[in-house]
Amino acid sequence: MFLLRIKNFITTLLAVLLVAVVMLLTRGIQSSRFPSLTGNRTFYLQSPSSQAWIREELTLLNQFLVKGESIVLPCENREETLAKIIEEYAAVLLFEECAGESVSYYFYTPKWTDGVTIGGVFVNLHVAFNGKQCAVGAPLIFGGF
Repeated sequence: MFLLRIKNFITTLLAVLLVAVVMLLTRGIQSSRFPSLTGNRTFYLQSPSSQAWIREELTLLNQFLVKGESIVLPCENREETLAKIIEEYAAVLLFEECAGESVSYYFYTPKWTDGVTIGGVFVNLHVAFNGKQCAVGAPLIFGGF
């Protein structure tokens, strides 16, 4: 009877460990939030804020720390680029702002549950234009675009 209980305990423990390993591995396979966009990617580790560790490439270990991402790409037509992003991410425009030569659009997309609150508004997608470049970020763009 005692050996049967130990066997059941070990079996349960191994099952829990297997589930934990599978969850960690699937979380560790970081896929981009912007697979259809081509450009220079930046990943934000440990924080979705300006205090994040900024990396342009991910190692297997730091994939677990990703809290945000941005991509900078060439942009010839602002309206066309915005329309593509709105359609692809089912994004709802929340507000926009101008700062110098940059124009930023802040969105909510139901595709992701994480984001940040800005002025009481939950934002999880940020698109900015500056000249002939566009940056797209989740939840925000950091690093001097």
